[in-house]
Amino acid sequence: HRLSKINNSSITPSIGYSIHKQNLTMTNGFQSIDLILPVETGPFSGLNSTYNTKWQGPFLGLSLNTTLNHKHNIEVSGQLHIVSYYADANWNLRSDFNHPKSFEHEANGAGATLNLEYGFKPGKNLSYTTSISHQNFSTGSGIDRTFFSSGAVTEVKLDQVNWTSTSLMLGLKYEL
Repeated sequence: HRLSKINNSSITPSIGYSIHKQNLTMTNGFQSIDLILPVETGPFSGLNSTYNTKWQGPFLGLSLNTTLNHKHNIEVSGQLHIVSYYADANWNLRSDFNHPKSFEHEANGAGATLNLEYGFKPGKNLSYTTSISHQNFSTGSGIDRTFFSSGAVTEVKLDQVNWTSTSLMLGLKYEL
């Protein structure tokens, strides 16, 4: 068997809608420096603030899949996304902010994903995979809306929001 022999290749376009959520919680706060107020530095208790995001919208994609010698498979795929970004937060230690929603963010943007996967199928039912994926999403300017405990609401310009992630995955599949 020669690895250079190509047995099967395909190109597959895709269209879809994606939703990506991130739910972050901040705890165990530590004040390390103070440049504005004469406040002691060190740990402070009670921090349990949240920041929840959602990136959603349509995408177009393309995949190139090549099988070598019936045992080796390589797939390269990418997607281009148009996204709406929304986030809300609860800054629980700020008594001047409303709770459970202290502020929200809204903006529109775009994103791209790229994935490279290698698969090895040593037998009829078993296969191993490894892949690396990278995604990069960003928005233009949007709205930063703050909700105060007094009932007042302010809106200011939200600067660009960015989200980049890279993942490395290993897989094992057994087909019955």
